[in-house]
Amino acid sequence: MLKGKHTEHTGNTLSIIKPHITEPNIFI
Repeated sequence: MLKGKHTEHTGNTLSIIKPHITEPNIFI
């Protein structure tokens, strides 16, 4: 559970930093 939440937070941060690299689905 914790690991999943951490992964989500990391993905969201990566989206904000590099939205052009991260999939738009994750960014939204």
